[in-house]
Amino acid sequence: MRIPAGGSPYGVAWVYGRRRARLATVGADGFPHCVPVIYGFDPKRWELYFMAVADSRKVRNIELTGLAAAAIDDESAMRGVSLSGPAAIASGQERARIHAWLVERGVVRAGRDHREQAAIRVEPVRWAEWGLDHSSATGGTPGGMKPIIWP
Repeated sequence: MRIPAGGSPYGVAWVYGRRRARLATVGADGFPHCVPVIYGFDPKRWELYFMAVADSRKVRNIELTGLAAAAIDDESAMRGVSLSGPAAIASGQERARIHAWLVERGVVRAGRDHREQAAIRVEPVRWAEWGLDHSSATGGTPGGMKPIIWP
């Protein structure tokens, strides 16, 4: 896994440790659409996952453009991560894998019927961080989180 330019292990830990983001897509009319989503981030595959109503605007926009952006920030302080990249609606075994991954991590509930929902995958290729105080008294990590370090 290679962290994109503008990113750091602290930013990866920030995204991994959060669950709420604002997802932005663009529709056929050229207007942006931005909505809150509950997500999971798999740092090993370098992918952001979430479930959505299959006929929602965000799903239609991703099917149209194949792109999405997300902001994962702290509303009480000016800090967070913005990411963007190719997005796709998963189907078949990939959809089942993403749903199982989200259930395993507690992002979605296992007992809920997700068959009529779309599983969305975003691969961050652009990444920007702001306000993540790498030299704070919390050990140099945002919110006291430990950085994720890969060999």
